[in-house]
Amino acid sequence: SQELFQSGQKAHAILKLILKGDDMATSFLLFNLISKVYQRSPEGLALGHLNINLTSVTPQQAKYIKLFLSKVLPVQMNLNLTTESLSEMRFQPRKNYDTNQMEAGLFQMLDGTNVICDETEI
Repeated sequence: SQELFQSGQKAHAILKLILKGDDMATSFLLFNLISKVYQRSPEGLALGHLNINLTSVTPQQAKYIKLFLSKVLPVQMNLNLTTESLSEMRFQPRKNYDTNQMEAGLFQMLDGTNVICDETEI
C-alpha cells in the first residue's frame, strides 16, 4: 500500500512537470486514468468514467503526455485530429462489397483502451 501511494505521487510529479505546474490539470488527468465505467443507464450513458479535455497544451506537452501514458497504460490509441484526418478516417466498420468482407474501423478496440485525441498538430 505504501508502494502504491509512492507510485501515485511519482506519477503526479511527472505529469505536473509535463503540464508546467498545473496541479488541477494533473489531478484530473490522474483521476481520468483510474476511473472506469461501473454501470450503463438504459439510455446508454456511461456512469463512472471521467472524460477530460485539456486546453492550452502545446504540441511538445501533448507528445510527452502520450509518451508517459503509453508507458503506464496497457492499451492506448492516439488520434491526431486535423480537418484532413477527420475527413479521411473511418471510425466504424463497413462492408466491402467487392471482397465481401467487413473492414475494421478505428473505434473497434479492446475494452479499457485509453483514447487520446490530440488537436495540437496543425
